[in-house]
Amino acid sequence: MTESTRTPFVIGSSFHSAPLAVLEKIAISRDDLQSVVKELSGWIHTDDLAVLSTCNRTEIIGTTLDVARTRQQIVTYLNTVAENVTLQPEHLYCLTGVQAVSHLFNVVCGLDSMIIGETEIAGQLQFAFGVAKCEGLAGSYFVQLFDSAFRTNNRVRRETQIGEGTTSVARAAVHMARRIVGDLSDRRVLVLGAGETGTLACAYLNEEKATIFVANRTAEKAVRLAAEKGGTVVPFDRLEETLVDMDVVLLATGAKTPLITRQMIAQVQKRRRGELLVVVDISMPHNAEPEIQSVGNVFLFNMNDLKDMVAKSISRRAGEKLKAQQIVEEEVAAFFARQRTLEVGPIIAALRCTCEEMTAAELARFQNRLSDTDRQVFEQFAASLLNKILHLPTMAVRELATDQSGADGKATEKIAWFKKLFGLDKPKEERMRNK
Repeated sequence: MTESTRTPFVIGSSFHSAPLAVLEKIAISRDDLQSVVKELSGWIHTDDLAVLSTCNRTEIIGTTLDVARTRQQIVTYLNTVAENVTLQPEHLYCLTGVQAVSHLFNVVCGLDSMIIGETEIAGQLQFAFGVAKCEGLAGSYFVQLFDSAFRTNNRVRRETQIGEGTTSVARAAVHMARRIVGDLSDRRVLVLGAGETGTLACAYLNEEKATIFVANRTAEKAVRLAAEKGGTVVPFDRLEETLVDMDVVLLATGAKTPLITRQMIAQVQKRRRGELLVVVDISMPHNAEPEIQSVGNVFLFNMNDLKDMVAKSISRRAGEKLKAQQIVEEEVAAFFARQRTLEVGPIIAALRCTCEEMTAAELARFQNRLSDTDRQVFEQFAASLLNKILHLPTMAVRELATDQSGADGKATEKIAWFKKLFGLDKPKEERMRNK
């Protein structure tokens, strides 16, 4: 796959296009991500492939020679792994070229998130890209693409205040709990899940001076998180007993089936004599049965309950979002300009090489008619004339490459015409035959 034929794409579904019930069915846990990438790479043929799956989106990012075929293969794959649900056309989007790159840059900056400016997504993308590199699915183009995306995020954080206030799902979850129980400094909070979201939640709970308890299916991860955040490890297989002593439960796992059921909560509340219990479920798929909120004095919140907080976040950050989007547009244009610059280097070299070989061939025709002194003069004359002739087209094609307004493909089209004009779209042998 060459630079000129490579087409970047993003194919997936998010909270913009599909309901939570659908997103849950195609969500991929962090522990499964590597195996999914390996499996998916067997479905499609590409040098570059990354899978991003969060509580709000599942996207396949890559490059392809055949967009239509790749889209169909990915849709088929997603429908295969989705249980008890058929993805409708409106649930999925397929972005290519400039739109795909712009989307990726907006996503990494938190501008396409439910909570505008959230910070967790950058780390999730870094993990997804790390898996791609580990599987040998990150060619030079992909490396440049993600480097540019992360650099754009750094610039947005540095030059705007998009990250002020509630900027992550984990922080929003802590805020939800505080709305109901009030001050968390004297509350016992169980964090179920020791992944990235659970780790962030513990950090925010530390700020609230809550008493933290950690449970995780892999005990070693729970031990590490508890040691890092000053929490206490509780047995994962004694969840019901643990819940009896908690005020708040925050679920952030990748379990495929609910860990907290209505029957469990009913038993817990009997033992608690109906004391207030807040359950905040930010897992994907959800890890608490919706029916638990029918149990007395139990409050359940999930991703859908973030919408009010999102609306307030958007209104506060509207101006900063515009600044951030302008930065993204600049960086997207700069990325494509850099790619074109890489492309025109070989074009300029090929043009000069062709002209030099033609010049040498013409001089050879007159070699027997020239003295050594005359030949040297003609060679110097030819070289000087060639440099003057090639100067303007060389400068012109370089200007096309650095024109950042050409991210819409017009500059690429002009470069293609430049190659055709000088016959550089044909093999070297054919160019020389037509000299």
